[in-house]
Amino acid sequence: MDESSSHECNQRTILLYGVGKERDEARHQLKKITKDILKILNKKSTTETGVGDEGQKARKNKQEAFPTLETVFTKLQLLSYFDQHQVTSQISNNVLEQITSFASGTSYHLPLAHHIQLIFDLMEPALNINGLIDFAIQLLNELSVVEAELLLKSSSLAGSYTTGLCVCIVAVLRRYHSCLILNPDQTAQVFEGLCGVVKHVVNPSECSSPERCILAYLYDLYVSCSHLRSKFGDLFRWVEESRKNRNEVMPTFVRNIDDEFSACSKVKQTIYNNVIPANSNLRWDPDFMMDFIENPSARSINYSMLGKILSDNAANRYSFVCNTLMNVCMGHQDAGRINDIANFSSELTACCTVLSSEWLGVLKALCCSSNHVWGFNDVLCTVDVSDLSFHDSLATFIAILIARQCFSLEDVVQHVALPSLLAAGKAASRRGGACLTVVWYSGF
Repeated sequence: MDESSSHECNQRTILLYGVGKERDEARHQLKKITKDILKILNKKSTTETGVGDEGQKARKNKQEAFPTLETVFTKLQLLSYFDQHQVTSQISNNVLEQITSFASGTSYHLPLAHHIQLIFDLMEPALNINGLIDFAIQLLNELSVVEAELLLKSSSLAGSYTTGLCVCIVAVLRRYHSCLILNPDQTAQVFEGLCGVVKHVVNPSECSSPERCILAYLYDLYVSCSHLRSKFGDLFRWVEESRKNRNEVMPTFVRNIDDEFSACSKVKQTIYNNVIPANSNLRWDPDFMMDFIENPSARSINYSMLGKILSDNAANRYSFVCNTLMNVCMGHQDAGRINDIANFSSELTACCTVLSSEWLGVLKALCCSSNHVWGFNDVLCTVDVSDLSFHDSLATFIAILIARQCFSLEDVVQHVALPSLLAAGKAASRRGGACLTVVWYSGF
């Protein structure tokens, strides 16, 4: 809660508990839960430089009984919604203070992106949706200053921290998009804040995966909100207009937007173009990029260089897609590992957009595996589609690729799901692919 409402909070507490021991116990419970959550969030922060006092604080923390995330979640959900809002508001304010302190140059510490995601996760079951959107907007308002400070400090986090955090913010805003667009002022703040994060992007086909997600959401906001088009007609014009495929048949309102909004046209052509599944059957190299696929988070990766290697050679793309899918289906199916492989694949797809059709093609080959005309025979000869043990892992992998804008859910439904289910019929040999289709689609 903000300071202006503290009096009302005190009055509410007095009405519920009086002025005796019961009120003090209720206050203590809220303070204890808030303190425990802050302990978890402050256990490890993104540190720019070492500070002497931090070592002493760490030793103190080791001596105290450390709360578990599950216990804190349970205690929080037992509170009333009002008290949950109060706790989550205090926690979000604490994180915002850390970010503003770093942005002003008075601190060297930033909260980790997954800790901010944890706060989002606390606010959702508390139904603090308005507070959730406000928190996301306040974060966006600080990110351009944070990025400037990271560049000033020559930090290794420059270029990755703000865009990575923006992916979490965009995910929340997409989930509550219908709530956001009810408030034009909030929508305008979100649009302006996201534009500030990706204003350096010259070509949407040459950007990172987080930047691709941000551009896609900016496009969705722009085409769905007329007040944004009138207010920010010039803000999103950093991309020179591309007039390819101008004879393409499209709705009048889309043509008008393209004429008015040059960047919108470029984003549409790059990210929202219709992806056609590839039916590749090239020479397969079973060792190609396996070091990266098996351990994608253990090394510093030059995605631009790898993207060029894939762009220049169709056989390399085929081998990479085959090796990745086989690894997801037949390797250790740990959720964290699947997530790492999917993020790695998403980054490469952002650098090599031709991969989109390859991913869609291999998915179609698996889901329509009874018909061997869709290519990727090396995958079909190795992976048994009727084996249910890997279906959840593959569904998770595909869901992340869709969320990271590698291809759209509409493309998958049109080119993969419907043909697979229609072909299943009564033939037992075709039910494995149909089952796989149902498993991944049920995740949405």
